[in-house]
Amino acid sequence: MAPVAETPPSPAVLAQRAVDSMELRAVEIGMAPEPDNADPNILIRMPNQVFAADAGPQTTGPNSASASAGGVTVTATASLVEVMVDAGDGTPSVACTADQLATEQRALEGAGICSVAWERTSYEQPAGVYALTVSSSWEVEWSGGGESGMIPLDLVNSRDVAVRDRAVVLVP
Repeated sequence: MAPVAETPPSPAVLAQRAVDSMELRAVEIGMAPEPDNADPNILIRMPNQVFAADAGPQTTGPNSASASAGGVTVTATASLVEVMVDAGDGTPSVACTADQLATEQRALEGAGICSVAWERTSYEQPAGVYALTVSSSWEVEWSGGGESGMIPLDLVNSRDVAVRDRAVVLVP
């Protein structure tokens, strides 16, 4: 009896394997100034930079990979297309670019900076903090084996931020 030929995986399955090998993940949220929730240093109405503390192909892109089986190769390219930063206080989310999220610059605000500011303290929130959330939307284009397609990915990470109001004393 002749051995049964194994059916190779479909191009779509190979595309998913390529995406899996990219190891895309949600960003580790960095901030400037870096929050200290034990002794809160994030103040209301003061801009705070939000960035990817681990910027790179897996978190801010671009990234590409291939997968092969049964004589078919599929290539996939992942691009970060949208970043939304939610301060967790009920205000509208802030749209940032991948470049803004990946910036090495540490500044509170300005061109090329992704920043948020809170209008109210977090005292009345559960545990006295806001959940700052960064949602990254990716598009992965793939082609191979005579087929092509798009795989959307949404990756989310959050961190707690205590926001306070402090009196400022101006000395002439």
